[in-house]
Amino acid sequence: MDAKDYTREFIGCSITVLSHSNTSMGGMVGEIMDETARTFKILSQGKLKVIPKATGKFKIKSEGFSIMVQGNSIIMRPEERLKNLRKIIKNESKGDYNN
Repeated sequence: MDAKDYTREFIGCSITVLSHSNTSMGGMVGEIMDETARTFKILSQGKLKVIPKATGKFKIKSEGFSIMVQGNSIIMRPEERLKNLRKIIKNESKGDYNN
Protein backbone atom coordinates (compact mmCIF):
# COMPACT_ATOMS: atom_id res chain seq x y z
CA MET A 1 0.00 0.00 0.00
CA ASP A 2 1.26 3.41 -0.96
CA ALA A 3 0.19 6.45 1.07
CA LYS A 4 -0.84 8.28 -2.10
CA ASP A 5 -3.53 5.62 -2.68
CA TYR A 6 -5.61 7.31 0.03
CA THR A 7 -5.65 10.52 -2.01
CA ARG A 8 -6.98 8.89 -5.20
CA GLU A 9 -10.46 9.38 -6.57
CA PHE A 10 -12.55 6.42 -5.38
CA ILE A 11 -15.51 6.95 -7.73
CA GLY A 12 -15.52 4.11 -10.26
CA CYS A 13 -13.48 1.79 -8.02
CA SER A 14 -14.76 -1.54 -6.78
CA ILE A 15 -15.49 -1.77 -3.06
CA THR A 16 -16.01 -4.61 -0.64
CA VAL A 17 -17.48 -3.95 2.79
CA LEU A 18 -15.23 -6.09 5.00
CA SER A 19 -17.24 -5.36 8.14
CA HIS A 20 -19.83 -2.86 9.29
CA SER A 21 -21.87 -2.15 12.40
CA ASN A 22 -24.95 -2.79 10.22
CA THR A 23 -24.33 -6.48 9.65
CA SER A 24 -26.54 -6.54 6.55
CA MET A 25 -23.90 -4.39 4.82
CA GLY A 26 -20.99 -6.69 5.69
CA GLY A 27 -19.71 -8.53 2.62
CA MET A 28 -21.45 -6.20 0.19
CA VAL A 29 -19.57 -5.76 -3.09
CA GLY A 30 -20.12 -3.08 -5.69
CA GLU A 31 -18.82 -0.07 -7.59
CA ILE A 32 -18.48 3.35 -5.97
CA MET A 33 -20.82 5.71 -7.82
CA ASP A 34 -20.49 8.71 -5.50
CA GLU A 35 -18.72 9.68 -2.30
CA THR A 36 -19.65 12.28 0.28
CA ALA A 37 -17.88 13.19 3.51
CA ARG A 38 -19.78 10.52 5.43
CA THR A 39 -21.01 7.96 2.88
CA PHE A 40 -20.23 5.88 -0.16
CA LYS A 41 -22.99 5.39 -2.72
CA ILE A 42 -22.37 2.06 -4.39
CA LEU A 43 -24.05 0.12 -7.15
CA SER A 44 -24.53 -3.41 -5.86
CA GLN A 45 -26.66 -6.06 -7.55
CA GLY A 46 -28.27 -3.41 -9.75
CA LYS A 47 -29.33 -1.22 -6.83
CA LEU A 48 -27.84 2.00 -5.46
CA LYS A 49 -26.92 1.55 -1.79
CA VAL A 50 -25.78 4.24 0.65
CA ILE A 51 -23.10 2.95 3.01
CA PRO A 52 -22.03 5.08 6.01
CA LYS A 53 -18.24 5.26 6.29
CA ALA A 54 -18.03 5.72 10.06
CA THR A 55 -18.57 2.18 11.27
CA GLY A 56 -17.20 0.19 8.37
CA LYS A 57 -13.99 -1.35 7.13
CA PHE A 58 -13.58 -1.41 3.36
CA LYS A 59 -11.39 -2.82 0.63
CA ILE A 60 -11.20 -0.43 -2.33
CA LYS A 61 -9.48 -1.45 -5.52
CA SER A 62 -8.99 -0.37 -9.06
CA GLU A 63 -6.40 -0.91 -11.73
CA GLY A 64 -3.04 -0.21 -10.17
CA PHE A 65 -4.01 -0.07 -6.48
CA SER A 66 -5.82 -1.84 -3.68
CA ILE A 67 -6.26 -0.57 -0.11
CA MET A 68 -8.03 -1.59 3.04
CA VAL A 69 -9.33 1.37 4.99
CA GLN A 70 -11.31 2.04 8.15
CA GLY A 71 -14.20 4.30 7.32
CA ASN A 72 -13.63 6.51 10.35
CA SER A 73 -10.19 7.38 8.91
CA ILE A 74 -11.73 8.93 5.82
CA ILE A 75 -14.74 10.78 7.20
CA MET A 76 -14.06 13.86 5.15
CA ARG A 77 -14.80 15.17 1.71
CA PRO A 78 -12.76 13.35 -0.92
CA GLU A 79 -10.88 16.52 -1.83
CA GLU A 80 -9.72 16.86 1.80
CA ARG A 81 -7.89 13.52 1.90
CA LEU A 82 -4.62 14.97 0.58
CA LYS A 83 -4.65 17.72 3.21
CA ASN A 84 -5.32 15.16 5.96
CA LEU A 85 -3.03 12.38 4.73
CA ARG A 86 -0.92 12.28 7.90
CA LYS A 87 -4.03 11.87 10.06
CA ILE A 88 -5.32 9.08 7.80
CA ILE A 89 -2.00 7.21 7.92
CA LYS A 90 -1.85 7.54 11.71
CA ASN A 91 -5.40 6.18 12.11
CA GLU A 92 -4.78 3.35 9.65
CA SER A 93 -1.63 2.26 11.47
CA LYS A 94 -3.90 1.46 14.43
CA GLY A 95 -6.31 -0.49 12.22
CA ASP A 96 -7.47 -3.99 12.96
CA TYR A 97 -8.71 -5.83 9.89
CA ASN A 98 -9.25 -9.16 11.59
CA ASN A 99 -12.81 -8.32 12.72
